[in-house]
Amino acid sequence: MNKGYGAVFTLSLLLGLATHAGARTEQVNIQSFAFQPGTVTVSLGDSVRWTNLDGVPHSATSDSGPGNFNSGLLSQNQSYAFQFTVAGTYRYHCSVHLTMIGRIVVSPNGVEEGRSQAPAPGLALFPSQPNPFSDQTRIAFQLGKEGAVSLEVYDLLGHRVNTLVRGTLKPGVHEVTWNGRTALGNKAAPGVYLYRLAAEGKALTHRLSLVR
Repeated sequence: MNKGYGAVFTLSLLLGLATHAGARTEQVNIQSFAFQPGTVTVSLGDSVRWTNLDGVPHSATSDSGPGNFNSGLLSQNQSYAFQFTVAGTYRYHCSVHLTMIGRIVVSPNGVEEGRSQAPAPGLALFPSQPNPFSDQTRIAFQLGKEGAVSLEVYDLLGHRVNTLVRGTLKPGVHEVTWNGRTALGNKAAPGVYLYRLAAEGKALTHRLSLVR
């Protein structure tokens, strides 16, 4: 082998090892028809491992971001790992159960120890847990600043079913529970619903499924 080429190869290998030295693997469990946690923040070069704990197949399939990943269908206790080498925000879903969504935020400058799963600052609406649900489900959202907030549930025809939050809240992460009932206290019909967060001049919407 050419000595010059060997030196360049060795240097490249060492640089590659240095780039990913201390890289970690963050765990996301697929459980109760949800990605837990729904948002994970990692450093450049870190990996995320998804493990399906449900008794039905799920996938982790990217739908936006600077790169693509697809676990294929994971049976119970099967895992899939992907290393993130490009910074940015990756949004993904389950190809079988489209209401299951998640987000990976890859920081180019790293994150502090113990904060790798903290949501990025700013307005955010997270997947409800559990989803689907039969009794009650938790809905979490994040505010970047204090202000007027509304969180409402709609059916697919656009009819408002219930208002879960209406008022002024401080910045940070908040969580509310929907018991699957209408504003009049009646049980909502089984099916798919939309929950809509309006705050900071923006509106974010996710889906959830109610089963009886």
